[in-house]
Amino acid sequence: MIHAISPDALKKALESREYTQIHGALTRFDRLTEIDARVSFFPSLTVETLEGIDRVDDSLAKLMIKLMYRRQQFDPAFPDEQRREEVLDLNLRHGSHYASFEHALLVKISEIPLLEAEDLLLALRMRGIIGEHEKIAAQWLVFYLLDSEQELVRSKVVHSLCWMNGRDDLGPVVEFVLPALTEEEKMELAEW
Repeated sequence: MIHAISPDALKKALESREYTQIHGALTRFDRLTEIDARVSFFPSLTVETLEGIDRVDDSLAKLMIKLMYRRQQFDPAFPDEQRREEVLDLNLRHGSHYASFEHALLVKISEIPLLEAEDLLLALRMRGIIGEHEKIAAQWLVFYLLDSEQELVRSKVVHSLCWMNGRDDLGPVVEFVLPALTEEEKMELAEW
């Protein structure tokens, strides 16, 4: 199979700390899991996987977010809360526009998007953001979460904005998405 990658080859690539090898190996693994749902191994990807790598870009962050969501189906176990925190940390530290889109999309197509969005936004409020890079990633993540066809998910995001409004770290996220809100939603935010 052209996309096949062995557990040893994947482990070796991850340990190389070289962007090209890691991105290539994870891309091959991603394709393999899309083709064959019976893959018997899965890398234990976390935000620490990226420590010491020669470079990290939005493309690698997006790929890892996608794989970390897919890991729910594999052993070793990756509980929802741990996955949510790891993916959020990865996106805020290393992602931006592209990774935030993937992250929001995976939340919106999850089995219970309302609960997934609520838990993610609670984790964001509890974690907070530090620095310009995390601010930009958080702004895009919340912006893409707002763009939901499910009214309850959008309503949950707006309600969460009320808790972010006025905070030094998360206030800029609210300001960024303000133009995407309806007049009614802006009133809800102002009344809070």
